[in-house]
Amino acid sequence: INYLKQAKQIMAGAGLEGGVQNANYNIAYIYLLQKRPLAAKPYALEFLDFSKNNKDTVDMASGYSIIGKVFRGEKDYQRALLYSDSCLQITLSRSLKAEVLLEISRTYEDKEDFKTALAKHKEYHEAKQNFLNEQTQKNISELEIKYDTERNERKLLANEKEINELTQTARIRKQRNWLIGIGLFASLLFTSLLYYKYKSDSQKKELEATRLQTELTNKQADLTNLALD
Repeated sequence: INYLKQAKQIMAGAGLEGGVQNANYNIAYIYLLQKRPLAAKPYALEFLDFSKNNKDTVDMASGYSIIGKVFRGEKDYQRALLYSDSCLQITLSRSLKAEVLLEISRTYEDKEDFKTALAKHKEYHEAKQNFLNEQTQKNISELEIKYDTERNERKLLANEKEINELTQTARIRKQRNWLIGIGLFASLLFTSLLYYKYKSDSQKKELEATRLQTELTNKQADLTNLALD
């Protein structure tokens, strides 16, 4: 409580009103744990007034709840039930609803209205069970989301690995195709060079044979002329 009061002063000096009211609520709550409702009352009322001015229904519900506990501690059961009922009317929190129903049941028990106390306790048990079921379902949904996320991440990693492998295979295939293409081009070029060389040699031989044939024809003509002479 002392530390919370010091924190309240510091936050008030810094203009952090939300922090001030958070300290008020916690101070009131601790005083109630110590069964000192009179000490808790001004802090609880300050918290409730602030939430009303801000029209914050969530904080208003919490304020009504804690004020109800204060009045039950003071044995002002009528006002305790009034504030607890006000909390039930505006709260959307299943956990707070269950907590307030338990508080109402205890208030009727303190009033020695055990029949109503039992009925409210049954309502509390049902509300608590609904809250637990909702919380369980929420936890299951969160686990399902985590599982699906992890499964998708693993699938993504597997896909990335497969893509990398396919990319590597495609790169190797491309390099191999390039090498095969270069080899084929070199073979074709070499074959072309051999063909042109062969063709050139053939043409040279044909020209040489033609030249020799011409010389032979000329010499035969010379011999014929010589013989005629």
